[in-house]
Amino acid sequence: MKTRNKECFLLLLIVLFLFQPCIGLAQKNSTRDIIQRAIKDEMERNISRLELEDMERPFFISYNIYDVKTFEVNSSLGAIINSNRIHNRNYNVRVIVGDYSLNDENFRDSGYSYRSSMLQGSSRLPLEDDYDGIRR
Repeated sequence: MKTRNKECFLLLLIVLFLFQPCIGLAQKNSTRDIIQRAIKDEMERNISRLELEDMERPFFISYNIYDVKTFEVNSSLGAIINSNRIHNRNYNVRVIVGDYSLNDENFRDSGYSYRSSMLQGSSRLPLEDDYDGIRR
């Protein structure tokens, strides 16, 4: 009887170990789905309603979201002195008014790039996977 219990317990551990990545993947997909749905709805709202008086409507809107998790460990002589986990979720929105024939896409300034401006000028999103919080 004890051998049978051990076998069942080991089988359960193996099954849990094998399915653990699937559980993490499901949580990751859930987070991605919430963020994508919020951004898609916000994009649709902006495309249909974003307008300023005496200005042309935007012809291009882009959203970039950076969900970055960092784990940092400092050690000395084999002993951990400090460890730190950091989670940031930042976003950038780019809106271009006019049309494809006249815009700033081909402009290059030395020492300054669109990518660096995205990382430096980003704003924070809530870390919780909250649809309304992301759209706010």
